[in-house]
Amino acid sequence: MLRFLISLVADSFAFLLILRFILQIYKADYNHPLILLLVRATNPILSIARMVLPNKMKYDYACILAALCLFLIKYTLILLLIFKIISPLSLFLYIGLDTLKAVLNVYVYALIIYAITSWMRGNNRQQTFENYRSPYSLVLLIANSCLSKIKPLRFKNFDLRVLILVFVGFMLINICNNFILI
Repeated sequence: MLRFLISLVADSFAFLLILRFILQIYKADYNHPLILLLVRATNPILSIARMVLPNKMKYDYACILAALCLFLIKYTLILLLIFKIISPLSLFLYIGLDTLKAVLNVYVYALIIYAITSWMRGNNRQQTFENYRSPYSLVLLIANSCLSKIKPLRFKNFDLRVLILVFVGFMLINICNNFILI
């Protein structure tokens, strides 16, 4: 039970940190109330991470550093809880896989929100998601190269190949996690 709670808290907060990093890359409007809530929730950890990695670059890599440190703390606590020792290479592999899983989670939730908003009448979906087309175009480019043999799967102007690629990514990450099982 304690292992589940540690994983839940660490994964949720790392999701928020990576979401903040991705929103910064795609120049989100930081005057939106939900994004302000995200900024306020992640600032305590980011202020500590910015002492190590100051924000003098184009992107705020302190978000990624904080997420990596959070995953390191998560696995350290879990390993202490179950009295097990693993190699540092396995630990860093777990941290990398968890980071990749958090990025894929952000994309899955963004695709779900995008699909739900496309069902609503009279919405300004094109204006709302105008700034966020480039992340989807990147994933769609990867999907086109990986899934070129499959003809486009569409549901009301929504290409499902991207969702298939993300779910295949999740399955590969889970397979890798099972081979290095803690």
